[in-house]
Amino acid sequence: ASWVRIRVRAEALGSPANPRAFLYDEDGEFEASLEDSYLTSDIDTTFKLDEPRELAIGILEQESGTVQFGEDYEWRLMVSIVKAPVEWNAEELEPNDGRADANPVADGDRMFGRIEHGARYDWYELEVAEGRTEVVIETDSWIHGSPLNPEIMVEGPDGEEVDRADDHDSSSNRDAKVAFTATEPGPYKIRVGTCCEGASTRTGGLPKWYVLNVS
Repeated sequence: ASWVRIRVRAEALGSPANPRAFLYDEDGEFEASLEDSYLTSDIDTTFKLDEPRELAIGILEQESGTVQFGEDYEWRLMVSIVKAPVEWNAEELEPNDGRADANPVADGDRMFGRIEHGARYDWYELEVAEGRTEVVIETDSWIHGSPLNPEIMVEGPDGEEVDRADDHDSSSNRDAKVAFTATEPGPYKIRVGTCCEGASTRTGGLPKWYVLNVS
């Protein structure tokens, strides 16, 4: 497996361009829209390739207006092979797209997964042995360059929603984090997907990876 980093610089060059990039292959299996970085309108994305692929990268100006082009609209594309930006100790097992197929997780797990399609969710199950247990579940991926903007939802043993989040402790970090007190022992279902439920712009794809941290 290889990790690929794609950077598109415009703002850093003093350019008025606000580029958006698209990644795709001939089979349509490995596709993603690459969005702005969290501190700049430039793009800095990292993703994992499990097998050799011939990828194409498309770049366009995403601002609307009568004049959004010209010699001043400069950008630079950089592509490199890099080390994995994050560590994990387990990987999701497909299928886990529904509650009945939830992968088991436990305290200390760091689960690598992908949201292959925007309408799809990955499900996990955490067994809590005692009531009044403090639980923290978070993604550790967007901050490391994943093109996924994640959302986490948790259901209690009674099937009722316990918590949901599409943001982290910092407003500049689009990873998701939920922290709650498990009042009852039993199985807690964890749903991971693209932000946000009900939105028409939810997108997925093999490049959209995450590491789910359970503690």
